[in-house]
Amino acid sequence: DEKFLHSIVWIASLLNSSEEFFLVTNDNKVYVYGTEICSYLSFKHDPNQPQQICFLDGLHIVQVDSGKNFVAILNVHGQVFIASDVDSKWQTNNTFRMVSTGNDRFEMIACGAEHLLLLRRDGIVFALGDNRFGQLATSSMSSYDTLPVD
Repeated sequence: DEKFLHSIVWIASLLNSSEEFFLVTNDNKVYVYGTEICSYLSFKHDPNQPQQICFLDGLHIVQVDSGKNFVAILNVHGQVFIASDVDSKWQTNNTFRMVSTGNDRFEMIACGAEHLLLLRRDGIVFALGDNRFGQLATSSMSSYDTLPVD
């Protein structure tokens, strides 16, 4: 649909793939396209059209990044959401799950293969995910939990 194509204001390629995309339209509607990302959200991939994620509409997404088997998004309010493969340790249950449940608000996100870094607005960095190689900069085990409430 040509009208839809003209309404897209940005597209993010996901999961190191040329076939997985996250799209935002000029009216802040959010869509995904691709077999893998659709499976993360319980959608059936339709090769003819992207799938709308209604509960993200109007959230003003400002950044999207992805790792090996998960996608992270950041909105203008500093909230971070992730969606992952059904077999992933992130356990997002086929939807986008909010990572920060307290008053934490983030400025930027970055994904590694199996981990996520979050830069809080006060400059403190949080690390979640796999820690096999010490990439979380701690000696502790991996962490896939939601950030605690303040």
